[in-house]
Amino acid sequence: TVTPTVTPTTIPTVSVTPTTSGVPSYGTLSVQPNPVSQSESTLEAGKTYELVAAQYKASGSDITIKKIVVKTTVTNKKVFPWQIFSAISLWDGSTKLAELAVNQANLIENGFATDYTANISGLNIVIPNGQKKTITTKVTLLPALTDAAKTAQFVISMQNDIVYVDTAGVVY
Repeated sequence: TVTPTVTPTTIPTVSVTPTTSGVPSYGTLSVQPNPVSQSESTLEAGKTYELVAAQYKASGSDITIKKIVVKTTVTNKKVFPWQIFSAISLWDGSTKLAELAVNQANLIENGFATDYTANISGLNIVIPNGQKKTITTKVTLLPALTDAAKTAQFVISMQNDIVYVDTAGVVY
């Protein structure tokens, strides 16, 4: 049994509005934190867990999300994310939208053995104008963990680095 302490984080409200206004095909994407069903603080090796979610709302235009950034921070040990996780995935309800293998090549190092960013790109998540969509981040733990990984405390957060396109073709 793995006993890392999981601290899901929430993201602040983000609203990106284009400088050109009055054109109905220009859109705005707002993001709000959304609770997840994950209530366990002790995680088992080899299993997949919901850790954080955000609700995305399109206004003024249909919005297509192209990239979502997920950040992993280990708070109490010098452990690499690939020593804890095998994959990070994005979900819309029970539908898996994307999955990224957790390895050194797929992550951007912001702080050695503590802070890493995963760019999950190649997405085509369409949110119709005026509607909301909740995207959940899940992680899958490795089937076997080192002693350091078993006691690691980590934070998974969905970052505000979102790439999206409105129906006018403007990339934000």
